[in-house]
Amino acid sequence: KPPVEPPTDPGNTKPPVDPSTDPKKSNTVV
Repeated sequence: KPPVEPPTDPGNTKPPVDPSTDPKKSNTVV
């Protein structure tokens, strides 16, 4: 089964978003 993402550990279960792939950050930092 896929890895569960507990709201208490969002940074531990989810990898950091890349600014190049994140539309909210792509316009700020490339």
